[in-house]
Amino acid sequence: MDTVQVLERIQELQHLPGALLPILHALQDEFGYIDDAMVPLVADALNISHAEVHGVISFYRDFRRAPAGRHVLRICRAESCQS
Repeated sequence: MDTVQVLERIQELQHLPGALLPILHALQDEFGYIDDAMVPLVADALNISHAEVHGVISFYRDFRRAPAGRHVLRICRAESCQS
């Protein structure tokens, strides 16, 4: 993880209303996952707590906290997927 690249990406998007999700998506798109070291950088830039950033990352299943494997398998077990 390159801290300069992370800060550049954050600065590009922090002016948006509700910037947390666009920033997290951009970081994951660029690095493949959201490293624990990125959380304080995002929180400080948006003036929110580290817990809020962590809460959003852990709530949405699409955010990864570690690099993904070569193959990613997703199984939908909802009723709409089973029908």
